[in-house]
Amino acid sequence: MALFLGVFCSTAVERRRGKRYLLRLACRVTSPDERFAEIPGATTDISRTGVRVVFKDIAAVPAFRIGETVCVLVDLPQSPYFTPRLLECIARVVRVGDTDPAGPAVAFEIVRTRVRERDGRVVEGDPTTSLLQ
Repeated sequence: MALFLGVFCSTAVERRRGKRYLLRLACRVTSPDERFAEIPGATTDISRTGVRVVFKDIAAVPAFRIGETVCVLVDLPQSPYFTPRLLECIARVVRVGDTDPAGPAVAFEIVRTRVRERDGRVVEGDPTTSLLQ
């Protein structure tokens, strides 16, 4: 009987395909077709296949539509070994309006990533880029 109850007590289904890392990094979300202006935010967690971004401005959330493609630019931490860089994620909106104590949040499925210099140049031969593909 205990085994029977244990099987049915769990209703949450884990759909994540990759390990999530709880990272609070500054980021910006842009629209490739310029449907909306750049929106500043911060990551709450990130994995190889997804990123969740929280926004301070609740007015920013209605700008996103489920299924649309966006570009999430994540500022990578500073390092003494290389110039300031960012992670460029081409992503698809999968969930809008998550609740978070810091503000409204949006979940994105990552389609493609690459590392860029903060001035916009692509970092050629960067091992991080090949790991994230």
